[in-house]
Amino acid sequence: MRDTLFLVVGLSAVALCGCADVGGSGSGDDLGGGQWVGPSPDAGGPDAADLGLAPDSGRPENDPIVDAGPGSEPNMDDTGEGSPDAPQESPDVGPSPDGTAPGGRCGCDADCAAHEGRAGRCVTGVCMMEASGACSSRGARDECPSGGRCWPLRNFEDEPICWPDCDAFSCDGTCDDDGSCAPLAGWDCDASCGELCNGGASDRACAPANPRGHCGSGELCDDGVCVTLCGADNPDGFCQAGYACVGGACVSEDGCGDWQCDLGAACDEIVAFPGPSEPTDPDAVALGYFIDTHRDYAFLRRDLVMLTQWATCQMRERFPGIAPLGLADLTQANGRIPGTDVGDARHPDGTHDGSDLDIAYYQTDGVNDAQIICGDGSDRNENGTRGQFNDGRFCTTEQNIVDLEQQVYFMALMAYHGGWRIVGVDTTVADDIEREVDRLWSLDIISGTVRDRLGSLGYGSAGGWAFHHHHIHVSYYD
Repeated sequence: MRDTLFLVVGLSAVALCGCADVGGSGSGDDLGGGQWVGPSPDAGGPDAADLGLAPDSGRPENDPIVDAGPGSEPNMDDTGEGSPDAPQESPDVGPSPDGTAPGGRCGCDADCAAHEGRAGRCVTGVCMMEASGACSSRGARDECPSGGRCWPLRNFEDEPICWPDCDAFSCDGTCDDDGSCAPLAGWDCDASCGELCNGGASDRACAPANPRGHCGSGELCDDGVCVTLCGADNPDGFCQAGYACVGGACVSEDGCGDWQCDLGAACDEIVAFPGPSEPTDPDAVALGYFIDTHRDYAFLRRDLVMLTQWATCQMRERFPGIAPLGLADLTQANGRIPGTDVGDARHPDGTHDGSDLDIAYYQTDGVNDAQIICGDGSDRNENGTRGQFNDGRFCTTEQNIVDLEQQVYFMALMAYHGGWRIVGVDTTVADDIEREVDRLWSLDIISGTVRDRLGSLGYGSAGGWAFHHHHIHVSYYD
């Protein structure tokens, strides 16, 4: 993934959340120790109107507008057994006669040739192409000439750049997991003649005069000084204010802590989700969640890790004795779809890149694990195979074991984040959730902004939401 640093964090037995009452306010509502749900006035990010959310949008988790490249068709296979849509073929565009073609080594912008009318740009040592505007989606082609795909550069104020496809150009660097030509480790260019260079003399480098500047991998610029972030390899590393590094994980020093990440570009990094894998583990009980998938598939954006940990802690406050919640497929350490590492992607193309979470439902049977919730919860069939209460894709009865109050309250907590996009559920559960959202709003338990965000609900075959009789799918904008 682009300009992403990978940090593996762990959890020790002492890294437990006390989950005391948390004060604060949101939209005029007192949070009151988790009793009220509404966005913090300091949350930043767009409100529901800015996001363009509307009730019954039915946007699928592999929304081609947001996640997939132009021309992509929704892939219905969320079974864990299928493979994503075949990638688009890139034309053999060949080299440019003037200057270095996209994919070639460079030191300055002037080294890079224009391609199909788009100026060449030197991006930390590799020639790339200017995009026509902000990327319409990650990896989109609409803003790029042939053979290029659009990705924002996080370390350079999300500058949109067309990365050259390795199957379209000769790559002097390395081909990343997305098939794009990327710089080799340690490559850079001259900041005096290239705006997308870090460079020793770059004004983007961390320094007292640039207190949020660029640092190396696994580091953060803290008031002009590069500090190493908390992680498994650095158990005494840096965490944001209010958190301590314990056993390689940032743990709140006061109650549930703050869900908002305050680590600059490090908030976008893909990190290992810390926590135990057994629901009966004392740490799972204390944290309110457990990892209900293969460890290799339990990575997520740092800001969303913090949000989820805060939400499960708040759930323990509101519902004492609640069973830990199972976190199912997230993403791989490289930001790729789980299963890509073995050539068998478990989800549709364009999803699970660090901004998506598959999470178990809160259930009435005492174990909140990822399982089919239809009927009495006894179905154990595989996706695509019919059971007593489901057809392999959806529930076939309105009966289920979902604890609606807990489920909707948790979703409301997760909707605090200004990047909220959509949540996918089974088609038979959708109307129940909508009624519970309206009930909690009428009681002033959730704010109007959160209610509007929860109106972005995905469900049904027409929307591409099969197989969510087993888990919910929460998705955020990048």
